[in-house]
Amino acid sequence: MLLSSEDSVAQTNVPVTFGQVFKKGAVIATDNITATLGGTPIELQVDKKATHSDGSLRHAVLTAKILNLGAGASQVITLSKGTATTGPAVKLSDLLATSFDATVSVNIGGTVYTASAKNLLTNSPDKIKTWLEGPLVSEWIVGDSLRDSSNNPHPHLAAYFHVRAYSMNRVRIDYVVENDWTFQPNPGLFTYDVTLKSGSNVVYTTGLNQYHHTRWIKTFWWGNKGKVNALALPDYEYLQATKAVPNYMDGLTPSNAALDKLTQSVEPMDHGDLRTYFPGTGYSPTIGPLPLWDALYLVSGDKRAYKSILANSRAAASYSVHYRDKTTGLPVSIADYPNATIQNSSIPAGSGGNLLTHDQAHQPSMDYLAYLITGDYFYLEEMQFWTTWNFLWAHGGNGGYRQAEKGIFGMQVRGQAWALRNLGQTAYATPDANPLKQYFIDRVGYNLSNIEAKYSNNPSANKLGVIESYNHQDSFAPWMDDFYTWSMGYLVELGFTQAVAMRDYKAKFPTGRMGENADEYCFQMAAPYHIDIGTSDNQADFWPDFKTLYAKFLDASGAQYQAAAALTCNTTDYANNFGVAKGEIVAGRPYSNSSYYANMQPALAIAVDARSEEHTSELQSH
Repeated sequence: MLLSSEDSVAQTNVPVTFGQVFKKGAVIATDNITATLGGTPIELQVDKKATHSDGSLRHAVLTAKILNLGAGASQVITLSKGTATTGPAVKLSDLLATSFDATVSVNIGGTVYTASAKNLLTNSPDKIKTWLEGPLVSEWIVGDSLRDSSNNPHPHLAAYFHVRAYSMNRVRIDYVVENDWTFQPNPGLFTYDVTLKSGSNVVYTTGLNQYHHTRWIKTFWWGNKGKVNALALPDYEYLQATKAVPNYMDGLTPSNAALDKLTQSVEPMDHGDLRTYFPGTGYSPTIGPLPLWDALYLVSGDKRAYKSILANSRAAASYSVHYRDKTTGLPVSIADYPNATIQNSSIPAGSGGNLLTHDQAHQPSMDYLAYLITGDYFYLEEMQFWTTWNFLWAHGGNGGYRQAEKGIFGMQVRGQAWALRNLGQTAYATPDANPLKQYFIDRVGYNLSNIEAKYSNNPSANKLGVIESYNHQDSFAPWMDDFYTWSMGYLVELGFTQAVAMRDYKAKFPTGRMGENADEYCFQMAAPYHIDIGTSDNQADFWPDFKTLYAKFLDASGAQYQAAAALTCNTTDYANNFGVAKGEIVAGRPYSNSSYYANMQPALAIAVDARSEEHTSELQSH
């Protein structure tokens, strides 16, 4: 882990907290973790969060104490097995004995609603969650409805405080304001002036329009030591080695121009680099296994990409996808409310609109990497909220494809792919002790069992390895199906071994389109926008093999394509017939990151990793 100073002066007794993912089996249950800085041992607190199936540590929140950090300096913290730091934990009672407080004040049309962290921590012990606890740092999360001067709660607005108290007399406070109760009547837009205080000091004030089912966050510090100006940058190569994130090609170096374009910070209700209108067509940096800023960090470790990950993860809070259960305090569960859906009146519809529009078909991976690398509770909940919205958006109830509490995804193929990715990430990263951990794991299993019954465990399933598409067999989008193939392989990498059968079944389609021989499918036309895969939407009417698929595709695509039937695959003559760019032999701009061929490459990578026996010869020849 690289510790990078963001200050122009030297800092002393610097606490740094960060998230760390571990390879399966690397840290077993009896192991302790220690840290060194330049070969010198330093104090380290380990808050274990999630474990692998073998009981070894998967994810933890680590806190180190750095005695001296020079102005603008960078230092490497090395982790290893060793003796754990011990000592009494930082206590809430000690914090409450000081002058500490943090307050939110909201003025709506002359009526002021407030919340106090100290008051809630003192008088509402049943509402407190302990997130971190140890000798270097403890963190408590508490929240409730904002209240007027007569102690009447606002029907929709609530404030939460994430109070992180370090032993070095520093306290970091995340102020979170939410408008997201799921079943409260008449959710809508609220316009207000907000003031945040740290102790007696005003640290933030602004006017806001907060839309229904949104939230926002600001972070400030309390204590005489002030703010910590340092970034903890996790080892990006090790992150890929854990398989928690996709493995990117070696040797990729982002340009400064690309990194300089990334948003570095956001204000409440900003959208950052996220689309204002998700359903818009065409390329977006959010579409893919991970959004652009995540990928840029994973190939560079650059601090601009790191800051962008956090900024855009905070921006995700501005979309109307947040549904909290007022009874449990958690994102709402379809296990508790099997028929709840935003498709009907079972959940009150929001009014006032939102200038930011989301959808399933174009949803990014939201807040997953931000949570893994920081360990911040806000990003964990944000990730859970987006996955919860995927359930609530689906048609639920008896007879709906969601199958009530099972949470089956049945929308566009690409929407299914991204929803399953986000569900898998949420189940993977959610702490073992979190009440929603098994809930998310179970719904991964329900979705896999449902899809296996249709395909990998169905002798009558189509032989091409495709799944049914919303846009019918005669306008089938192979690039959407490729997204789904990648998602199946990614679930396997996250440890969901049940997905192996579907991964191997889905590997047929991308590898089958890479056939080189004349009696197969010519790989030079592997990634069209649409392809005809049969005579009807019935799987029994899908083409029986890739030779037929290729012939029917050419036949249905016009004279130019029909002429290709007489050309030899894997030749420049074939390429020239379709106006392929100079120096490229494959149609569809294979070197462009926004092409359909580029969309196919992650699916092929999954197939290679899986070593699909049925297509070994095709894979080896390319």
